[in-house]
Amino acid sequence: MNRAASALVCGALTFGIHTAIASDDGPVVVVVNGVRIEPWEVGREFQKLLPQTSFHGRVEGDRRSELEKQATEVLVVNELKRQWAGREDLAVDGAAVDSEVAEVRARFVDETAYHAALNEQGITEAELRRAIMRDRLASDVDERI
Repeated sequence: MNRAASALVCGALTFGIHTAIASDDGPVVVVVNGVRIEPWEVGREFQKLLPQTSFHGRVEGDRRSELEKQATEVLVVNELKRQWAGREDLAVDGAAVDSEVAEVRARFVDETAYHAALNEQGITEAELRRAIMRDRLASDVDERI
């Protein structure tokens, strides 16, 4: 993202963002202009940020808090990008999302293992599909900017 776009997004961070611990619909980390960012999403982004050198993902104390905060910030910025994309009528190719879901599914020995992994994360396949679509849309915004 170029410097001007980054400043625009960072400036937008002060509007429409509410931190929450729980809502009527369950736990929430933050709400961005009415869009919920849930704990499992932060966990997913946290895993992406983990240093390759960490032993089996063990990060504790201040470093863990720092990475969780960074993961949340990434998700907030990506949500703001998606909201901008909606105003610009950008869309994600459904076939590309289907392909990525199929790639995730292929990592498991069978459907039972795949669904067990989703259940372990506390998400449904629809939520996984939504997360992939949202990631792709944020990436498309970066490319367009």
